[in-house]
Amino acid sequence: MNWYQVGRKMTTCLVSSSSPTGSNRRIELAGIALWTIAHVDKIFVYPTELNIDRFKESLGRTLSIWPIMAGHFLVRDDDRYAIEMSDNTIPV
Repeated sequence: MNWYQVGRKMTTCLVSSSSPTGSNRRIELAGIALWTIAHVDKIFVYPTELNIDRFKESLGRTLSIWPIMAGHFLVRDDDRYAIEMSDNTIPV
């Protein structure tokens, strides 16, 4: 059992954009956009209590600004790529 599992109950919820973003808009991707050049080497985790309500509110505002985060990656019939934006909820 890990330190973060001791005495904690896991909960899940769905977070949606705090304002509609205009579903079904698409961003066409060039082949070079699919290259995985950039990556994160390290992630720092600080053991602390998470304010779930504040996190959900912040994520909802973020989705309003960057609706691409709730989008779907599409491969079209002509082997072209796109991201279709949506107002779908994100499970957290």
